[in-house]
Amino acid sequence: MAQSATASELGRRVNLLDQNIRLAREAHAEILEAIRNIHDAAVLRLEVLKDELTPLLSGNPAARRFVDLALVPGHPPRLWIDMTSYVIMSPDPSTYLLQRDSFSSSEVLFQSSQRDEMVAAILRHVASHLVEREKQLQIMSAAESGWVIPASRSSSLMLAWLSGLTLGISMMAAVLSWAIH
Repeated sequence: MAQSATASELGRRVNLLDQNIRLAREAHAEILEAIRNIHDAAVLRLEVLKDELTPLLSGNPAARRFVDLALVPGHPPRLWIDMTSYVIMSPDPSTYLLQRDSFSSSEVLFQSSQRDEMVAAILRHVASHLVEREKQLQIMSAAESGWVIPASRSSSLMLAWLSGLTLGISMMAAVLSWAIH
């Protein structure tokens, strides 16, 4: 009888473990469902942002060539503005975050929970890039036409190089002078 009591006790403990495993799986499934819901909400918010930006940017030929709005529903979902800039929902699912990637880091350009503020920030960002691109095209056009660009940059570089050389020679002379005495 004692053996059957321990066997039933063992069976009860195994059932208790099975119940706890089932509860843990259910809790894990609920967490995954919540994460999926947050992800879906972020994708929807970015989709609405994209729909609002599309007519604003498509009216400008230069912007159409520069901007390619692309919603990538990965983790985290991203609305790409151009080759280096994108919007994500971070640090929470109701906050838009405009970022620009570089070779070594990501730079936060703007953050807001208001979609209209984010639209304005994206338009400022695109306008800034378009003006920068126009300047680069003007410089390239001037260089191709034979117009000489002022050499202020090259003269500054030459002055810095000569200053470094002079300082280096002076330091070596001082060290040699000190070592000899």
